[in-house]
Amino acid sequence: QGRVELVRMLLDAGVPVDGVQGPGGSTALHAAAVEGHAAVVAVLVAAAADLTARTADEATALYLGCRQGHVGVVKALLDGGAAVNGVQGPDGMTALDAAAVCGHDAVVAMLVAAGVDLTARMAEMTALFLACQRGHAGVVQALFDAGVDVGGVQGPGGMTALQAAMAGGHDEVVRMLKR
Repeated sequence: QGRVELVRMLLDAGVPVDGVQGPGGSTALHAAAVEGHAAVVAVLVAAAADLTARTADEATALYLGCRQGHVGVVKALLDGGAAVNGVQGPDGMTALDAAAVCGHDAVVAMLVAAGVDLTARMAEMTALFLACQRGHAGVVQALFDAGVDVGGVQGPGGMTALQAAMAGGHDEVVRMLKR
């Protein structure tokens, strides 16, 4: 439930910040990130929680926060120095991929402000391709605002972002890409 005082008490009593692992190899930081407990994340980050720790399926706390769209969690992790680029989750996904595929435009904007690589690819797909494939117009707009290159191959088999949006029947995104 995000009980900040309880977390502080446990840390003050000497419980190692990264020592207790839950299901799937998750740490307290992973659990707080996935549940959206930004204040707990901030306390754990201040206590030097390992921001690079991964669950059994290779997810970092930043990836989990981005996938869930927890703006406060993402802010606390970025403020604490979490790396914004590189593989952060299963199947080679980045934090940007997680936010884009799940339609979290506010998180995408935060990652952009933190200097995320807009050209990174997960299994041949850019974040723009993933957002277009799923029809997430808000994410597409956030990526446009960041100056993402909309031309060229963005996905597997030589597919463009426009083709992905058209194949999914995402008319609003198609209109955005044709502007």
